[in-house]
Amino acid sequence: MTSSNIQSTLNFTSSTIISPPLPSVFELLAQERLTDLIRPCLRQIFKFLHEIRPLSNSLRILYKYKDEFILLIESIVQWLYLHFYSALIGEHFYGLKRTANHRLRSLIFSVFLPYVKLKLDSLHEQMSMNNNNNNNNNNNRHTTFYMILQILPKIQVFIEGICWLYRIGYAFGRIEYYSPELQLAGVKLTYAKDPSPVIPSSTNASRFFSIISQIISSGLFLVQFIEWWNNTNGSKKNSINANINPPLPTTVRTQSTIGKRQCPLCRQPCNVPTAVLGSGYVYCYTCISDYVKRYHRCPTTHQPINLGMLYPFLDNVNTSELYVITFLYSLIVFIIILPPSELASAGFSIQNIFSYFLVETEEISFIRYHIKRISIKYIIHSFLSLGYVFILLYYCDWSLGIINVFINLFTQTSIILRFILYICLLIPIITSLIVLQWHLNDCYMHPIVRQLRLFIQINNQQQEQTWHTVESSINTEFRRFDKFTCGTATSNVRCYVLDSWILKCSMYHVNIAQQSNVRVELVDAHDIHLQETNEEVSLSTQYLNIVIKSYDIRIKPFYIRLKANEYDDLRGKLQANIENVKNIVVRQSLSELFVTDFRRHVIQNPKYRLPPNQRDLDTCIGCLQTNANVKLVKNCDAPNIGRCQTCFCRPMWCLECLGKWFASRQDQARPDTWLQSTCPCPSCRSVFCILDISLVEF
Repeated sequence: MTSSNIQSTLNFTSSTIISPPLPSVFELLAQERLTDLIRPCLRQIFKFLHEIRPLSNSLRILYKYKDEFILLIESIVQWLYLHFYSALIGEHFYGLKRTANHRLRSLIFSVFLPYVKLKLDSLHEQMSMNNNNNNNNNNNRHTTFYMILQILPKIQVFIEGICWLYRIGYAFGRIEYYSPELQLAGVKLTYAKDPSPVIPSSTNASRFFSIISQIISSGLFLVQFIEWWNNTNGSKKNSINANINPPLPTTVRTQSTIGKRQCPLCRQPCNVPTAVLGSGYVYCYTCISDYVKRYHRCPTTHQPINLGMLYPFLDNVNTSELYVITFLYSLIVFIIILPPSELASAGFSIQNIFSYFLVETEEISFIRYHIKRISIKYIIHSFLSLGYVFILLYYCDWSLGIINVFINLFTQTSIILRFILYICLLIPIITSLIVLQWHLNDCYMHPIVRQLRLFIQINNQQQEQTWHTVESSINTEFRRFDKFTCGTATSNVRCYVLDSWILKCSMYHVNIAQQSNVRVELVDAHDIHLQETNEEVSLSTQYLNIVIKSYDIRIKPFYIRLKANEYDDLRGKLQANIENVKNIVVRQSLSELFVTDFRRHVIQNPKYRLPPNQRDLDTCIGCLQTNANVKLVKNCDAPNIGRCQTCFCRPMWCLECLGKWFASRQDQARPDTWLQSTCPCPSCRSVFCILDISLVEF
């Protein structure tokens, strides 16, 4: 009984089993670092060969194009590992493999892209050296070099930031891809169950490749040990060398009366303090930039410099602190725009904070409520950009006066920062004008009202009709309790299906469609992991994407996203049939799957014959739709043995309702134990098991 119950339960939960657990982020970091060590090792080998035979032409050519030869060797080795092990060298060393067999894409993102990055770094370094030695006769080339020198590091920082966001999301279980390269390649990393190569073990190629694989694995271990040894000794050497300070530049010092915050050139307070790399002196941005453009040297140390060595910052805040402040403010803005469900349930939302202006409630006046809600969100979210400007003003030098602070901030900062500041000022101004236009002439131009006017033109051509007629119809139907709703109260997207209307409320928009004039189609379905019950069985929820298309081309189609267990309720409320052109399988919920298996086991139990005086069965008190057809009779054991008890209640439940009651009283985290568990009677609380349920027969 126990083994069959477990096997039966695993049968109806087999559709919820997902892929095996993913490796930890520490294992992926280790294999990534190990894979990156291959290129330096090969580069050292080429350097060693060149040093022992410096006059050899072949070795000289080999060393000159060492990066290309390293690319060729690494491509061949990684291709072999991908072919035999479905993993790169570092991944195979840590017992990992790739789920999909996309070898070419894996090579492009794992081998060729690092080669391109290496060449770009070399080009950036070469251009930096050339830019330091340029002259005034080549201004166009100097401008191009300067732009490239400024853009390349920022692009690299941006890409590294995206990679670390992927790693953080992977560490917290939000995404299944460790890096954007893996997602672009369409592969995931999992544990390799069988690390042996996918070739016959009796062939010579198998034996040769096994020997080479063992040599490479031992070499990788030796490389890791040497790296650890060098890092340990290198830290000691760095601590010794750290005490030796570099010599200061020799300059002729003269008597001066420069103040603490004064510029050495104009002898005025620094409006935008700008530090010079190498000397450490701080000047006004305007003064030092003009001086460097003319003389190409530092005015104090007379060392050659260029515009790329100037670093402006706001007062006493350096660039790194400014980046941190920008990141923190962006995080605050993100929380305000998309508050977590915990904060929204606690009342931290724009609707609750500005409830004074939202006089109407959604239940009473649906259209008016969302007209004001969308307008308030537009204004509040647009003014968040203005807060960033005030943060920058806070760190400026206010000794110059408020007018000069504004002028210097918008005229003497870098062009990128000025562009951002102008955008931050224009966004609230433009948004306020748009919202003001919406609310003129009885909200005639508001997006919601423009949709309502379309239905007026469709339904009735009488000129005295206005959009208020459609508004009244929607408000009346929305007050009814039988409407279909999907989406939580704290989410930004909620969908409602009324008797005559289909509504979708998002952050900045409300989609409206009329049921009698739409076509409904099921277009997509995907599973989202919920929880792991044990190492082998995992539960997931299926989500469906349904598109609502109106026959009127002026009404844009929109999507409804709901759980699979809400699909039947939606079908019951819609007037049109849901078209399933792609033949998508809508999975049942866990309780429905259990009821199906529950019914199969109950049918095998002994039947209960009603006495002659009880031929009339009552309606099931659970659903009030079908007659009661089950009776609890102890069949699992003798009357006084075991936990199960005799129930003296008359038949009051149907088989489906009793199965749902049985499932609701079980441990929801252990569905594999439901069929072998017990449950109290919903009426008299007598304990029974699945063997004690008998179908009623006459």
